[in-house]
Amino acid sequence: MTHNEIDIDQYLLLIIYPSIVLFSAGYVSKKMGIKVHFRYLTEAIICISFAIIYYLFLSNGGANGLVLVLLLIGIFLLYMTKKKYVHNEDDMKTQL
Repeated sequence: MTHNEIDIDQYLLLIIYPSIVLFSAGYVSKKMGIKVHFRYLTEAIICISFAIIYYLFLSNGGANGLVLVLLLIGIFLLYMTKKKYVHNEDDMKTQL
């Protein structure tokens, strides 16, 4: 079996770091009363930036699966941002 220079404990830490940042950003933005689409946009930026950092700085493609998952979550959050933003504009038009 090939070794990609990342042990299982390091890999678990690589999973935990973005999770902590995402949950704390969501918690802080919820407590501050920031709109949902800005919260999703912030979380998408965090996921995509972690994916880029992991792709560029981890050796031998040790976390390519994690990079792919983070990119997919970031893209999904961008889609949810667009959906919430359009949905909120529709609600405002119907209230007027």
